[in-house]
Amino acid sequence: MNTNVFIIGITPRSGTNFLYEALALHPNCKKTFVKGEDFILYNSAHLVQYIEETHVRNQFWNPDISPLKTCLEKGLSDYLSYGHENLAQEDIILCKTPHTAGIENFTKLFASSKIIFLVRRGQDASESWIRSWGGRYDWIMRKWSKGAERICKFHEDEKKLHNNRFIIVRYEELIVSGEETIKTILDFCCLDRNLYDFKALANMDVYGSSTFNH
Repeated sequence: MNTNVFIIGITPRSGTNFLYEALALHPNCKKTFVKGEDFILYNSAHLVQYIEETHVRNQFWNPDISPLKTCLEKGLSDYLSYGHENLAQEDIILCKTPHTAGIENFTKLFASSKIIFLVRRGQDASESWIRSWGGRYDWIMRKWSKGAERICKFHEDEKKLHNNRFIIVRYEELIVSGEETIKTILDFCCLDRNLYDFKALANMDVYGSSTFNH
């Protein structure tokens, strides 16, 4: 089973599309077949509830819940890698969602995947949102604040578990120091820097979901 790497934005307009395309310049980064955002973690509470309630009913005869969790993870991973044949062991599957809802279920559902949290300055993300879709600044800033709160809690919970399966990347650093930031991400994903097309990165335009009219 190949490693899934989830790009999770603090809010929409935080650069998830740009980072997704930038990482895809590495030959071992394979895009999921899902067009747009995959929302794999967004409603994941239902899957966690299924696991827990199934375990409660079966624990007398089947106390080990790990086979169920392993098979569910494999099913989700097969879905994300759908359409890719003959994946190499070092290939990873890139996923992206500009929402933090459901990240608290990540470690319960994925034993070997990784998360890249992409954060952007609140004022800039809000302004970009308003220019793209309209809305109220106070509502958008509350969305940003909630995203930051979830990421901070995830960070604290993961530290307690001594896990090293996530990294926090600032959008501003990605734009200003793109090559160095990408190198850090490649190392985090255990990808060979020498295979990355840094020349193509230097020529990339900065764009987001508004480029795709959504």
